[in-house]
Amino acid sequence: MGKLIFVTGGARSGKSRFAEDLFTGIDDVLYAAAAIPFDREMENRIRIHKERRNPLWKTVEGYNAFADSISEYTGSCSSLLFECVTIMVTNFML
Repeated sequence: MGKLIFVTGGARSGKSRFAEDLFTGIDDVLYAAAAIPFDREMENRIRIHKERRNPLWKTVEGYNAFADSISEYTGSCSSLLFECVTIMVTNFML
């Protein structure tokens, strides 16, 4: 089994950038994003995240159907960056 790293911290504390930096130099990353662009602020935050990502990474925006979305890429990516468990759980509850 590979390594699992769980990044925690307060809201807007740099968790995403820290996690993304862990994958510096790795091009075959699957980035699974849970955020729903429900307003302009969230749309802007998502855009900023997309712009700073390695353009070779594959991005899946599954919201609450991640198993189906991720399974398409499991054989072609060596690493998975899941962003963000808290948002995913909130999406399920809404």
